Amino acid sequence: TLCGDDAIVLKNSGDYKKYGPCENIVVTNCTLVSTSAAIKFGTEGESDFRNILVENCCISRSNRGISIQIRDNGNVENVIFSNIIMETRRFSYEWWGRAEAVCLTALDRKPGVKAGKIRNIRFQNITCEGENGIFLLGSEDNYIEDVTFEGIRLTLDKKSKWEINGYDKRPCQGEGEIHTKISGIY
Repeated sequence: TLCGDDAIVLKNSGDYKKYGPCENIVVTNCTLVSTSAAIKFGTEGESDFRNILVENCCISRSNRGISIQIRDNGNVENVIFSNIIMETRRFSYEWWGRAEAVCLTALDRKPGVKAGKIRNIRFQNITCEGENGIFLLGSEDNYIEDVTFEGIRLTLDKKSKWEINGYDKRPCQGEGEIHTKISGIY
Protein backbone atom coordinates (compact mmCIF):
# COMPACT_ATOMS: atom_id res chain seq x y z
CA THR A 1 0.00 0.00 0.00
CA LEU A 2 1.41 3.40 -1.03
CA CYS A 3 -0.12 6.30 0.93
CA GLY A 4 0.22 10.07 0.90
CA ASP A 5 -0.75 10.13 4.59
CA ASP A 6 -1.07 7.38 7.24
CA ALA A 7 -1.29 3.88 5.76
CA ILE A 8 -3.20 1.79 8.33
CA VAL A 9 -5.03 3.82 10.99
CA LEU A 10 -7.27 2.67 13.82
CA LYS A 11 -9.54 5.46 15.13
CA ASN A 12 -12.74 5.74 17.08
CA SER A 13 -14.10 9.25 17.18
CA GLY A 14 -17.38 10.60 18.52
CA ASP A 15 -19.27 10.00 15.29
CA TYR A 16 -18.48 6.28 15.42
CA LYS A 17 -18.38 5.70 19.19
CA LYS A 18 -21.70 3.84 18.99
CA TYR A 19 -19.85 0.96 17.28
CA GLY A 20 -17.70 0.37 20.36
CA PRO A 21 -13.96 -0.03 20.83
CA CYS A 22 -11.36 -1.10 18.27
CA GLU A 23 -10.72 -4.63 19.52
CA ASN A 24 -9.71 -8.14 18.47
CA ILE A 25 -7.94 -6.94 15.31
CA VAL A 26 -5.19 -8.69 13.33
CA VAL A 27 -3.05 -6.90 10.73
CA THR A 28 -0.65 -9.23 8.94
CA ASN A 29 1.58 -9.57 5.88
CA CYS A 30 1.40 -5.93 4.74
CA THR A 31 3.88 -3.91 2.69
CA LEU A 32 3.43 -0.21 3.48
CA VAL A 33 4.88 3.05 2.13
CA SER A 34 3.65 6.23 3.84
CA THR A 35 4.71 9.87 4.06
CA SER A 36 3.22 9.93 7.57
CA ALA A 37 2.76 6.97 9.96
CA ALA A 38 2.70 3.53 8.38
CA ILE A 39 0.73 2.01 11.29
CA LYS A 40 -1.14 4.37 13.61
CA PHE A 41 -3.61 4.18 16.52
CA GLY A 42 -5.33 7.54 17.18
CA THR A 43 -5.17 10.44 17.46
CA GLU A 44 -8.96 10.15 17.56
CA GLY A 45 -9.65 7.72 20.37
CA GLU A 46 -12.78 8.35 22.39
CA SER A 47 -13.14 4.61 23.05
CA ASP A 48 -10.55 1.88 23.72
CA PHE A 49 -8.13 -0.01 21.48
CA ARG A 50 -7.38 -3.52 22.77
CA ASN A 51 -6.32 -7.04 21.83
CA ILE A 52 -4.55 -6.13 18.60
CA LEU A 53 -1.82 -8.03 16.72
CA VAL A 54 0.30 -6.48 13.96
CA GLU A 55 2.79 -8.92 12.44
CA ASN A 56 4.95 -9.75 9.43
CA CYS A 57 4.91 -6.27 7.88
CA CYS A 58 7.45 -4.33 5.81
CA ILE A 59 7.43 -0.53 6.09
CA SER A 60 9.50 1.77 3.89
CA ARG A 61 9.97 5.48 3.24
CA SER A 62 7.73 6.43 6.19
CA ASN A 63 7.93 9.52 8.40
CA ARG A 64 7.01 7.27 11.35
CA GLY A 65 6.92 3.50 11.43
CA ILE A 66 4.55 2.66 14.29
CA SER A 67 2.67 5.40 16.12
CA ILE A 68 0.24 5.19 19.04
CA GLN A 69 -0.97 8.76 19.65
CA ILE A 70 -3.63 8.97 22.36
CA ARG A 71 -5.23 12.41 22.77
CA ASP A 72 -8.75 11.51 23.90
CA ASN A 73 -10.26 9.32 26.68
CA GLY A 74 -9.62 5.93 25.06
CA ASN A 75 -7.00 3.53 26.41
CA VAL A 76 -4.67 1.29 24.40
CA GLU A 77 -3.88 -2.13 25.85
CA ASN A 78 -2.83 -5.66 24.96
CA VAL A 79 -1.11 -4.93 21.65
CA ILE A 80 1.68 -6.95 19.99
CA PHE A 81 3.87 -5.74 17.12
CA SER A 82 5.96 -8.65 15.82
CA ASN A 83 8.31 -9.44 12.93
CA ILE A 84 8.38 -6.00 11.36
CA ILE A 85 11.07 -4.53 9.10
CA MET A 86 10.99 -0.78 8.58
CA GLU A 87 12.85 2.16 7.12
CA THR A 88 11.98 5.69 8.23
CA ARG A 89 12.99 9.08 6.89
CA ARG A 90 12.10 12.66 7.71
CA PHE A 91 9.68 14.59 5.56
CA SER A 92 8.98 18.31 5.87
CA TYR A 93 7.95 20.07 9.09
CA GLU A 94 4.25 19.96 8.19
CA TRP A 95 4.14 16.19 8.72
CA TRP A 96 3.76 15.09 12.34
CA GLY A 97 6.83 13.13 13.37
CA ARG A 98 10.59 13.21 13.08
CA ALA A 99 11.29 9.84 11.40
CA GLU A 100 10.78 7.82 14.60
CA ALA A 101 10.72 4.05 14.28
CA VAL A 102 8.23 3.86 17.15
CA CYS A 103 6.27 6.70 18.78
CA LEU A 104 4.03 6.17 21.83
CA THR A 105 2.47 9.34 23.25
CA ALA A 106 -0.43 9.93 25.65
CA LEU A 107 -1.07 13.68 25.87
CA ASP A 108 -4.15 15.83 26.42
CA ARG A 109 -5.46 17.24 23.16
CA LYS A 110 -7.21 20.19 24.83
CA PRO A 111 -8.16 21.42 28.29
CA GLY A 112 -10.88 19.35 29.94
CA VAL A 113 -10.24 16.19 27.90
CA LYS A 114 -7.85 13.77 29.61
CA ALA A 115 -5.95 11.41 27.37
CA GLY A 116 -6.21 7.69 28.06
CA LYS A 117 -3.46 5.30 29.11
CA ILE A 118 -1.14 3.11 27.04
CA ARG A 119 -0.30 -0.25 28.65
CA ASN A 120 0.77 -3.81 27.94
CA ILE A 121 2.40 -3.18 24.57
CA ARG A 122 4.94 -5.67 23.14
CA PHE A 123 7.47 -5.08 20.37
CA GLN A 124 9.15 -8.30 19.19
CA ASN A 125 11.67 -8.88 16.40
CA ILE A 126 11.64 -5.37 14.95
CA THR A 127 14.37 -4.16 12.57
CA CYS A 128 14.55 -0.48 11.69
CA GLU A 129 16.96 1.69 9.78
CA GLY A 130 16.00 5.32 10.11
CA GLU A 131 16.80 8.87 11.07
CA ASN A 132 15.40 8.74 14.61
CA GLY A 133 14.80 6.24 17.38
CA ILE A 134 12.01 5.21 19.72
CA PHE A 135 9.98 8.00 21.38
CA LEU A 136 7.84 7.41 24.50
CA LEU A 137 6.05 10.31 26.20
CA GLY A 138 3.28 10.42 28.77
CA SER A 139 2.67 12.37 31.96
CA GLU A 140 1.61 11.76 35.55
CA ASP A 141 -2.04 11.65 34.49
CA ASN A 142 -1.49 10.12 31.05
CA TYR A 143 0.95 7.34 31.71
CA ILE A 144 2.54 4.63 29.62
CA GLU A 145 3.28 1.34 31.39
CA ASP A 146 4.34 -2.24 30.74
CA VAL A 147 5.99 -1.72 27.34
CA THR A 148 8.37 -4.51 26.32
CA PHE A 149 11.02 -4.39 23.60
CA GLU A 150 12.51 -7.76 22.65
CA GLY A 151 14.78 -8.51 19.69
CA ILE A 152 14.98 -4.90 18.47
CA ARG A 153 17.64 -3.85 15.96
CA LEU A 154 17.71 -0.08 15.42
CA THR A 155 20.22 1.69 13.17
CA LEU A 156 20.24 5.51 13.06
CA ASP A 157 21.26 6.80 9.63
CA LYS A 158 20.66 10.23 8.06
CA LYS A 159 18.80 9.90 4.74
CA SER A 160 16.84 13.09 4.04
CA LYS A 161 17.68 16.77 3.65
CA TRP A 162 15.43 17.65 6.63
CA GLU A 163 16.92 18.46 10.01
CA ILE A 164 16.34 16.04 12.88
CA ASN A 165 16.54 18.12 16.04
CA GLY A 166 14.45 16.21 18.54
CA TYR A 167 10.95 14.82 18.79
CA ASP A 168 7.45 15.84 17.74
CA LYS A 169 4.54 15.74 20.25
CA ARG A 170 1.86 17.12 17.92
CA PRO A 171 -1.07 17.33 18.23
CA CYS A 172 -0.94 18.60 21.80
CA GLN A 173 -1.41 21.61 24.02
CA GLY A 174 1.48 24.06 24.10
CA GLU A 175 4.83 23.54 22.41
CA GLY A 176 4.69 20.68 19.94
CA GLU A 177 8.38 19.89 19.81
CA ILE A 178 11.12 18.68 22.13
CA HIS A 179 14.43 20.10 20.93
CA THR A 180 17.18 17.70 21.97
CA LYS A 181 19.79 15.36 20.61
CA ILE A 182 18.21 12.22 19.18
CA SER A 183 18.88 8.82 20.72
CA GLY A 184 17.90 5.20 20.32
CA ILE A 185 15.21 5.54 23.00
CA TYR A 186 13.86 8.80 24.44
